[in-house]
Amino acid sequence: MSAQDDRIASTTATAPAPGTGAADADLRPLGPGDPGALDPARVGGKAMNLARLSAGGFDVPPWRVLPTDAFRRALDPLRAEVEAALAGRDLG
Repeated sequence: MSAQDDRIASTTATAPAPGTGAADADLRPLGPGDPGALDPARVGGKAMNLARLSAGGFDVPPWRVLPTDAFRRALDPLRAEVEAALAGRDLG
């Protein structure tokens, strides 16, 4: 195993705690060496590219990403408030 592999393995997120559901496991932050970080639908294009660069041995800054589903779940309770605050505003 190379030094790069060691670094990737040491920064990979650990498994969820016992008793947490599989759905909650999909919401944990992802980082280098985590296969889920290679899915642009799950993490977005920028994070996917960071994962690809990390896996390719390129020197990238330390990073973690919150999956898009986790962001949506956190935003959902605030959605109506955000939409009301933005209603009628020119954002263009």
